[in-house]
Amino acid sequence: MSTKKIKVDLIREKIPVTTSNIYTGKSSLIILIQFIFGILVVTVVNSPLMILILQNERGWVLLLLMPLGVYGNLWLFTFSIAILTWLILKILKWIHPPQQGVFPLDSKEFKFYRHRYWASYLLYG
Repeated sequence: MSTKKIKVDLIREKIPVTTSNIYTGKSSLIILIQFIFGILVVTVVNSPLMILILQNERGWVLLLLMPLGVYGNLWLFTFSIAILTWLILKILKWIHPPQQGVFPLDSKEFKFYRHRYWASYLLYG
């Protein structure tokens, strides 16, 4: 069998040829929700400090401590996304527990597999 014949068969049968069998779609918006949540948490935590810097005449002293705050914000961003991801995965596993075996691409099991995949992609991808 030639290579061209195999490619035609794969295209005709619509067999996915990716490593993870996951394509982008509505499920991949979970990443955007996680990212926005992380940004909101960092903004809310840092807003009192920024107000203090802007209102205080000696705010430049607090600006000297900003490099330490950058590292803290990176950790805060990562852990807030990790907590949200854990919560999303718990909810998805509660709604539809993971199944073992082979299932068609248009089934409910594959749909929830895609949701769980995209929820964990930002942290583990």
